[in-house]
Amino acid sequence: MLVCLVALGSRASAQRPPWMRGDMPEQSNASYYFKVTQGEGSTRTEARQNALLELVGELSRSQGVMIKGQDILQTLSESQNGSYNETTRQQSLYRFETEGFKTCFDVADEYYEGNTCWLLFEVAYNPERVRFDKVEFTTDYKGSALWRSLIVPGWGQMYKRSMGKGITILSLQVATIAGICACSNLSNSYYDKAKTARNNSVRESYLDKGANYRNVRNVFIGAAGAVYVYNLIDAIAGKGAKRYKKVHVSPYISSTGQGLSFNITF
Repeated sequence: MLVCLVALGSRASAQRPPWMRGDMPEQSNASYYFKVTQGEGSTRTEARQNALLELVGELSRSQGVMIKGQDILQTLSESQNGSYNETTRQQSLYRFETEGFKTCFDVADEYYEGNTCWLLFEVAYNPERVRFDKVEFTTDYKGSALWRSLIVPGWGQMYKRSMGKGITILSLQVATIAGICACSNLSNSYYDKAKTARNNSVRESYLDKGANYRNVRNVFIGAAGAVYVYNLIDAIAGKGAKRYKKVHVSPYISSTGQGLSFNITF
């Protein structure tokens, strides 16, 4: 008989997490490995189930056992209505045991696009003794984005993987600075011409043009300041792409029981 222990609850993300581009979390131990599967369906629930079935099917085949997807789903349903162990985790922990097949894995994170689901699993090398890490994310970059934006406007946004916003801020800053320089040069040029003009009407015309370009320059200065201030505020307050936290809370499973261990990386 197939036995499943399930810790209910799941997490979905709104942005593409780093593991979707191959950047896997740090591991506190080598008792497991990461595996990503993909599932599609008419609903997100079905897509998630198919991603789960893909992993179980692959693991069972690797051990020379064939388990039908419907059998797995039926067992999950029965386990949820019967007895199962719960932990405080917001993720799903699975342990399968049947004749010729035994595995234990954890859903570390999940991501959806439409009705397509990608699951990041932590798969135990030894189902009898494994220590899974709790994968946590943050969108807060604190001062690491701010000091970059202080040096180069838009750099902090690019660092947070908001590339479009960062390029836009940098382009606006360059454009406003170019406008300041161009208008200053034109204004000075007309004032210089006014100094050497002998005709009063021509001199007045040059002075008016010089003043106009100086006013436009002042507008560019204000715009440049506004872009720079916005750049700093957004670098502090704006949310960036998801990245991993450095603190691991590692639940472990062994033949003698379950527990928690802590691993902090500085």
